[in-house]
Amino acid sequence: MLHTLRGFELITYQDKLYYVFRKVNKNSIKDGHINDVKEFWRCDIVLKKRNNEDDMLLFLVEIPDAIIIEDQEKTETI
Repeated sequence: MLHTLRGFELITYQDKLYYVFRKVNKNSIKDGHINDVKEFWRCDIVLKKRNNEDDMLLFLVEIPDAIIIEDQEKTETI
């Protein structure tokens, strides 16, 4: 699930909250070097997002102290 808060794109994934550090076209990174880039940028996880024919890589950083409160109408972050 993707949200925007003060210019940051936020994603909840596996009951954890992350912000999108970088979005990169998959073709921009050589095969086998995605983990190297993830470590260089000090990201916690990389997700693949498919748009039509293009695959985007989302480099995410966890927000460890976040408490996710789910409401029927919206999701808020405290």
